[in-house]
Amino acid sequence: MFIDIGRIPVCDLAKSISAALNEKDEIITNDNCETNIPGLFAAGDVTNSQFKQAVIAVADGVKAANSAYRYVKDN
Repeated sequence: MFIDIGRIPVCDLAKSISAALNEKDEIITNDNCETNIPGLFAAGDVTNSQFKQAVIAVADGVKAANSAYRYVKDN
């Protein structure tokens, strides 16, 4: 069984700081969960990730945390 809570990402904060969004209002990220704004990372169902499942969102969160750590360490 797969339960779908909703398919509309809530990205008001991302919109307010001009993060790049796609036509579905999802935050556009690369493979490291980086957005178009240096130092801003996104993970989970609000991103342009192909699959919307909790386990994938958790994995994206780990990638985003590691990417943010490297960003802070290098800058």
